[in-house]
Amino acid sequence: MTFSQYEREVISERTRDKLRASRQKGLYTGGIVVLGYRAEDKKQLIIPEEARLVRRIFQRYIAIQSPKVPGCDSPLLLNLARGFHWHSLINDGTYANIKALAEAIGIDSGVVAKATRLTLLSPTIVHKLILGEADLSMQTLRRSFPLVWEKQERELLR
Repeated sequence: MTFSQYEREVISERTRDKLRASRQKGLYTGGIVVLGYRAEDKKQLIIPEEARLVRRIFQRYIAIQSPKVPGCDSPLLLNLARGFHWHSLINDGTYANIKALAEAIGIDSGVVAKATRLTLLSPTIVHKLILGEADLSMQTLRRSFPLVWEKQERELLR
């Protein structure tokens, strides 16, 4: 290993540790703010209305755990719940990234990435999916969708 490779490794490790420590303190470290939070003064603050929805998603995930469990015949809802759970594990610093999480749970990183991508859906769409009011499938959501929530709702809920 050359000195420059070593230096790059050290800088990368320090940066990763600093970001993990900042996230564990609740500081906003950049990127898209997920459902249930808003960014304000370098902090992620909880939005109570959305937090109730996120709790409901987590409770549903805990209840179903697998698509084979009676009462959950929707792969989309299962992936939505897993996506929020897995995203929280990455966001709180438990795992550094999707690849590390996928290795730890023994799932292909593509599966984890597709599920965590669902956390970018607008709260309105997520709420309608949970209530069964939106006619969407995993196939529909595998295609690219806009990151702006209003555009998502216009495209996906027509």
